[in-house]
Amino acid sequence: MTRMFAAASMVALLAACSPASDAVDGDDAAMTTEVFTTCPETMVVSLDAYSAETLPDTTDFEQWHIENATRDGVQETESGLQYKVIQEGADNAAVAVPGEEIVAHYHGYFPNGEVFDSSYERDDPLVYASNAFISGWNEALAEMKVCEARTLYVPADLAYGNSGAGGRPTGTLVFNMQLIAVNRVSDAE
Repeated sequence: MTRMFAAASMVALLAACSPASDAVDGDDAAMTTEVFTTCPETMVVSLDAYSAETLPDTTDFEQWHIENATRDGVQETESGLQYKVIQEGADNAAVAVPGEEIVAHYHGYFPNGEVFDSSYERDDPLVYASNAFISGWNEALAEMKVCEARTLYVPADLAYGNSGAGGRPTGTLVFNMQLIAVNRVSDAE
């Protein structure tokens, strides 16, 4: 009797801990796993999780990007955006649709290490539309899954340019960033 009770308890526990799924209409009634939109606390990275990089201080940013692209783990997109994945996005995690509100932490600095802005330091994540940033961020966010953390190396033409009007930073910018959540509007609303 005790073994049967233990087995029944285990089945109930496994069922309760299973991811939610929705049946698809049709004869096959295929099952799909629910996509989650908020990073579990255990996967939110601190600023300390990013490697303390010593990057060359230069004004020749074109040459800087050529050399940076050869560093271990740095990937480059067709646009020239460079990035290093610090933590992969979670399985079954959402990717923001352009215009959806996202929650992200970031730490922005110049290659010489001078910080110009940091939500990590303020302990106040950014909440904003996923496609309303500089081009480099928009490009990165379009393919990042919730929980993914990256270091972005953004050339001036994908940021604020070399002149940085209105007190904006100029030249190449580096961001440690993590996509924490996608505030998805449900289909029912």
